Formats: sequence, structure tokens, C-alpha cells
Amino acid sequence: MIRADMAALQLQRYLERNTIKHPTALLHYERRLSDFEQGILFLCVHIIAKMERAPDGFYYLEKSLVRAVMRQEGNQDYTRITEAVKTISKTDLRFNFMGQDRTFDSYEAPLIIGRATNKGRGVIAFEVHPRIEKLVKDPRVFARLNIYFISALADVRRGYSFYALFRDLVDRTKSTEVTLDYLELRSYLGVEPSAYPAFKAFKQWVLKPLLDSVNERTDLQLSYEPVKTGRKLTHLKFTIKPQAWQLQLFEAEHAERMVTELAKSFDGALIENKKEPAQIEAGASGERAGLIDKCVKLGVTSKTVERALKAYGVQGVGEIIAHTESRFRKMDAKGEKYDAKNYLAKMLNEGVGVKAAAERQKAEKAAQALAKREAARLELSKAEQAAEALEAEFKDHQRKRATELIETQSAANMVELSAVVGDLIPPLPDYRNRWRSIEGEIKKLDRRKITDRTIFNGYVVPEALRLWGKPEDLNLATYKKSKLIKA
Repeated sequence: MIRADMAALQLQRYLERNTIKHPTALLHYERRLSDFEQGILFLCVHIIAKMERAPDGFYYLEKSLVRAVMRQEGNQDYTRITEAVKTISKTDLRFNFMGQDRTFDSYEAPLIIGRATNKGRGVIAFEVHPRIEKLVKDPRVFARLNIYFISALADVRRGYSFYALFRDLVDRTKSTEVTLDYLELRSYLGVEPSAYPAFKAFKQWVLKPLLDSVNERTDLQLSYEPVKTGRKLTHLKFTIKPQAWQLQLFEAEHAERMVTELAKSFDGALIENKKEPAQIEAGASGERAGLIDKCVKLGVTSKTVERALKAYGVQGVGEIIAHTESRFRKMDAKGEKYDAKNYLAKMLNEGVGVKAAAERQKAEKAAQALAKREAARLELSKAEQAAEALEAEFKDHQRKRATELIETQSAANMVELSAVVGDLIPPLPDYRNRWRSIEGEIKKLDRRKITDRTIFNGYVVPEALRLWGKPEDLNLATYKKSKLIKA
């Protein structure tokens, strides 16, 4: 747990200074996108708001950032992300759906007007509608949104949309109460008219889970009461109260991963996030406050924690807490009862669990060894990627070179090549029938068709290069050497 706390403190400090102005017009639209697609949309807006276009005119969304923020795992992530971006690019968002942004009375347009993919690098490049880009860069009416809440509410259906609505209302109006049209709220949340037609069902399956999640995980505390016009429920009156937000923390590995990806995407590698407790600077105010807060939540007085900090330092108290939590887990496994408050207070007073210098040094060496192995793994991965890229470049070179050579050959030479290729083509009906249909005339092959492309790339290219090519056209190592000489 101590590692998780340290990662949490790094993440919280990073997030506290990374809030963006999210245009109200990009919050108030009909929710025709899935929750995952809306999450990708919010991420794209964050990227547009915080970054400048690359020289090629694109903004870049990385798969690793989506996985960290949206808490996605699995081999199909990239496909799912590209499909989400594709859907967003084909969806006209009717902005200002709830009539709150005075920039426009109404406006319909896609946010993304172009996209490019590179699965090998795990990135998606996207172009943005220029009018909307201007709106995102310099919004007149906006909500101050923190990217953390996308992640905190990623597993809650409609969670981030619901939170963003009230965060926007608070930031724009400073109101503590707001009355929303019931049908407009349903439409904003993407609830179909046929779904949960009775308010009792809507309250149970939609509204209550959203309120519970926002109240538990965010900086807002929401409550509501129904408002009727005559005998019909027409509005919901919400009361909004700010509250001190704390990380609804995931495991340490996820917190570290999120810090790394946010820093890489928006700042460059600013935060070193792989430090174990033994390596964290003693006396750092953020860690100190975090340890005190953790112990106080268990019922230990702050004075007890301060005494322990004075005696053993931040590092020592972290080790005491880790040791105590390990004891708790063992007692839980055995079904033993214990008083967590008094047990932890006793451990802090007696310094049980503080590591000796030799143990700390051992932990530091282990961490350094792990870092070296990770660096070696990354270096190997880069080398493998470079080799794959070179091989793809070489194959492309061979196809282009073979095409050039074929265009310059005499009729006799082409007859010779056709005879060789005809002998090599396998006795499969698709290939043989196609070869007969063009009467062996290679220039009639239509490489847009898969059969023709297979014949050309698999048989024509290697034989043309064998007959008329240079050594660098035939051998990858020779091609690489010739590139170096030219450079």
C-alpha cells in the first residue's frame, strides 16, 4: 500500500496543475456516442486544449494514454480506439443542446475531420474542424475539468457525462442549485425514450448509480428532489456542494502508469515514477501529509504520527505502515480480530517495521536492477521495431524497383520473364486461371486485386530482380549498406 500511496501523491500533484478549460458547447450535445466513444472525445478535447498541432497538421492520440486513462486492457484496444475515432469523425455533434453556451445559438459539425493510423506505433493522428479547434483553444464559456475524472468514472455508465454537466454549471454560474428539465436530462445522458419510461425505474437504474459514483469519487456532492407540474414530474432540482476530492486510487501500478502517460503526452518525461519508498526523499511535504492523512483515517491521532515522523522520518513511517498492513492481511486471512487504530498507533510508537540501512540498500539495488532490465527490454524492442521497419522499406523498394525495370525491358526480355513466372505459379485454380486470362502478359496484372497482387509481389518481383536487378535489390544487408554509403 505504501507504494500505492506514493504513486497516488505523485498523480494527485500532477493532476492538480493539469485542469483544462473545456468548452461548454462541447459538453452540451445529444449523447449519441457510446460511453467509450465519449471518453475518447473528451481525451481528444484535452489534447487539443493542451497541445499544438504537429508540423504535419495532426494531433496525436496514443493507445497507451487511452489504456491508462480509460483503464482498458487487451489485444483489441487499438482496433476499438480507431473505431471510436472513426465514429466520432462521422458524427455531427449538435452543440449547445441544453442552450447554455452563448457562443452559438446552435451549431452542428464533426469534431474530427480527418484521421490516420499507425498500429505499429500505437498512435492515431487526427485533424480537427478549424472552427471547433478555435473554440477549444479559447472558449468563451467553459468548465474547468480534470482529466483524472475520466479515469475515476470510466467504469460507470454515463458517469463522466453526468459529472461534467454539473461541474460546468458550478464553474459558469457558481450556483449551488439548478433545476433541469427531466426529458432534456434523459436525452443528454443518451437514455432512449423507450428505456425506463417510469421515473421509478430511471431513478433506480440510471440516476442513483450516477449520484453514488459522483459523490464517492469526485469533488462534487449532489442531491436532488423531483419537481412536478400539476401531477406530472417535469423537472429535477439538484443541490450541488463542493467537497475535497481524493483519489479513488487504483493499484500503484495503474497510478504510476497514468502519471507516466499523462506526462509523456502533455509535458514530456517530467515525473520519475518508478521510485520505491526507500528512494523517496525524506521530509518531502507531500509524502508527509499523505502519511498523516492515511493514519488519521484509521483513527490514529496526528500527534502520534508527527512523533513517529520526527523519530523515524517519512521513509521510516512509510515502512512501518507497510509492515503493519502486512500484519493486518495475515490476521484477516486467519480470521483474527484486531483494533486497527490501536495496533497501528503501537507500531508507530515502537517503530516496528523500520528497515535497517542494509535492507534499504538492498531494496534500492533491486529497484536499480529492475530499471536496468526494463531499459534493456525497451532497447531490444526499439531494435526489433527498427529491423521490422527496414524490412518493410526493403520490400517496398523491391516492388518499386521491379516496376521500373519491367517498364524498360524489351519484348524478348518480357517473354523470358513471363515464361519463368508461369513455371513458378502454384497449381491453384485462382492463380492458374488468372494467368491464362491475361495470357502471361505481366503488364495486364491489376495490383488492386488480391490475386494479381499476390502473383506480382510473390513471383514477378523476385524474378525480375533476379534477372535484371542490382545486388542491393536482392539482399537486405546489401540494401542497408548502400543506404549508409549514400547517406
